Amino acid sequence: MFRSLTTIAALLACSSALAAEPVVVPEFSFDTNENFALSVMLQAQVIDGLIEAGHIVLDQHMVAREVGEAAIDRCVENPACPQSVLPRLPAQVAVVVKIAREGTTLVGHVELWEQSRTSAMEVRDIPIAPGNEHLFVHEVSTATTELIRRLPPSTNESLMAAARIVSGQGAAAGGATPPMPRPVAPQPVMPQPSLAPVIKPVEPGPIAPVPKPQVYPQPQPYPQPQPYPQTSYPQPVPAPQPGYPQPVQPGYPVQPAPTGYPPQGYPPQPQPAFVDLDGEGRKNKHRGPTPGRANAAVDYGQTDIRQALEGTGLKYRHVIGVEGNLRNSGMDPRDWLYKATPHSGRLVFEPRVGIGIGDTDRQADVRVEIVDGQKTAEWYQEGPLPGRRVRGGIFVGYAPVAYFDIGAMIGLQYGKRYFTTGYYRRIGANEDEATSDLLAVDAIQFVAQPRVRGYIIPTGPAKPFLFVGADIRTFDNYQIAQPADVTYPVPVGGVVPGFVGGGGLLIDPSPIVGFFAEGAYIRHFGLRASAADYLVWTHTKPPPPTGSESTITIVGGVQFRL
Repeated sequence: MFRSLTTIAALLACSSALAAEPVVVPEFSFDTNENFALSVMLQAQVIDGLIEAGHIVLDQHMVAREVGEAAIDRCVENPACPQSVLPRLPAQVAVVVKIAREGTTLVGHVELWEQSRTSAMEVRDIPIAPGNEHLFVHEVSTATTELIRRLPPSTNESLMAAARIVSGQGAAAGGATPPMPRPVAPQPVMPQPSLAPVIKPVEPGPIAPVPKPQVYPQPQPYPQPQPYPQTSYPQPVPAPQPGYPQPVQPGYPVQPAPTGYPPQGYPPQPQPAFVDLDGEGRKNKHRGPTPGRANAAVDYGQTDIRQALEGTGLKYRHVIGVEGNLRNSGMDPRDWLYKATPHSGRLVFEPRVGIGIGDTDRQADVRVEIVDGQKTAEWYQEGPLPGRRVRGGIFVGYAPVAYFDIGAMIGLQYGKRYFTTGYYRRIGANEDEATSDLLAVDAIQFVAQPRVRGYIIPTGPAKPFLFVGADIRTFDNYQIAQPADVTYPVPVGGVVPGFVGGGGLLIDPSPIVGFFAEGAYIRHFGLRASAADYLVWTHTKPPPPTGSESTITIVGGVQFRL
């Protein structure tokens, strides 16, 4: 129903005749039951392609309501179909398809019919490669559009009759215009969550008053010792008064300073208290032991580590996998965090940039055959080429334990696209071939890598690591400027799956920031990982592009842990 309403709306909007031509598409036939599901899928994709091109599609059920089921059933095997059906419908063109296997190759037999002819105007046998069914759909849609372009446009009465058939009113129904689709209220746009860290402002605390310096009275002079004639030992030193520094006089032993005062006799200076700004012990900017904390070893014993972390700002998730290292260190958990710099319980965010060496470029060669001014065949080949290009991306992941993290890298691989065009032309007995120069344009490929990374040494400033994962590379269709007298086939984009593995080294100067460098080897698989040609070409072929089906990457960047 949505397609019919869309078609009627397009007609009422006065679209051009070429963009709204009725096309009859009977059900696709098939040779064996194993090809039934494929024929249904291809028929749906061909119908969608014709509708996207602006045409009005009359399928099997719509046509059967007008001419009867027997006249349109199994159109390929029916000798009277579709030449006896088209004159009874407001359509000039019919597309009749049968899916069959010839040897080991699956072939789509396509017949394009025109209303005034008693035989098919064009017949094609198109190979259907597994995983590339879209190429078959593209060629059928293109051939149908080219046939319609050569025919005179349909009248407004035919277009309205076709619209009534689609809406279920029948071609003979008149009067009321098919109803327009009811407008749908726009859905509210929900805000997307941001991956950027939210930094909470730090509320300034109360300013501690500056302590008033205490004024100490000047020490009273002590009497000079008087040596006894009978001995060389000094006389006893009188005890100092409380609150006064102990002077050091020649010949006298040093007495201990009063309790609470340093040996120099000055009052103790106030020490700054440790302030945990974010509740997790990460805002301590000093290096070494935290001020105000004794440096004595901590004996954790059999104590639950969660109890030992209370009041330190650390959570248990920060020590998962390295709890034994904390116990054996004998350090306060906050000092241990700055020394060990573990990754447990952290969200990992890595901007990265580097170079890719291998299959970073691609090349396509397209050809057409022209006989007596008409295009009779087309062909192209496409595949990877070796290169050395810049790449970059962003990795986002999470470290559930200190030994590994898991996430995905999304990025871009810069490269080049090379292509040539050419044709074989025959007019009467004269033949000639022409090929363009090799052209190059800048291009990018989208890269996605879900991966798992394991740290060989999970604590300390230097952490070597290994990683494995999948590599999914995607590129879009080629862009070819079409000349006025001929239409070249357009090589389509695709997806190249693969496997990635490698290793590197991470340097952690702090618990939340690190710097890394890594190297990786990517192995590409699938049909688009190597050169392949499409359709049939019996004339001179250029050499296919040759790639290595692999890429080596060298990447560096900064790792942030939240």
